[in-house]
Amino acid sequence: IAGLTPLQYITLATPHVGVSPTSPSALPFLEWIGGREERLLGNRFQPVKKTLATISPYVGSLAIRRTGSQLFLTDTDGSAGRPLLIDMALNQRFLAPLKAFRRRVAYANVSGDHLVAWQGSALARLHESSPTEDDIFQTGRGVLLSRLEGDVEMSSERNGNTRQSIPEADSQHDELVSSLRSVGAWDRVDVCFPSSEKALELETYHATMPLVRLSIPLISSLTHNHIQVTHPVVNWRGLHVVEHLVENLNL
Repeated sequence: IAGLTPLQYITLATPHVGVSPTSPSALPFLEWIGGREERLLGNRFQPVKKTLATISPYVGSLAIRRTGSQLFLTDTDGSAGRPLLIDMALNQRFLAPLKAFRRRVAYANVSGDHLVAWQGSALARLHESSPTEDDIFQTGRGVLLSRLEGDVEMSSERNGNTRQSIPEADSQHDELVSSLRSVGAWDRVDVCFPSSEKALELETYHATMPLVRLSIPLISSLTHNHIQVTHPVVNWRGLHVVEHLVENLNL
């Protein structure tokens, strides 16, 4: 491409397949809302959550405008008037450049991310489950590198063609994930930021992040910002993720 060789494509807590209120890649914080009320009211609180899920695309479109409509898959910016993210996941015009990279890496928060669900950022299918906190912290720094092999079957079925139809809602997530994985293998890095109790057990974590003992509940819950180190002073807990990214650039 213009005399340059694409080397590494890296994403951090990225909603690769967008957000659909009816899919596992819905906004996680919608599931967190009303926890106490739901325990008290049971199924009687479900209509409230359903209403919140229904209006979230409209609120998102109003709050962040075009980006919001694209995130919630309500736009018509893609080819044939379909949502842009669906088009990008299925159209060879976008998949071919992605395939050109020698290495593709997806960093994903296993839990605590209020904006992007693990299934979306980790390119995980519905039947796949995330690793546990204990699994991840066996590495000592809260990151677990795994390999996602390319979806050969999807790649051969595509045979260079663009799928024109929009997948059904119940299969949309897996369809888009399989298409993105058809370009070749991905490295998936599952990230976990420990609770204060867990952090106190991890001497190796202390060596990397000695301030973990000063965890503040509100700041500790900003997982989406931590993994990107949006603000170094507030999101210092994500510095070990940056270190991991830099250390693995030459793999």
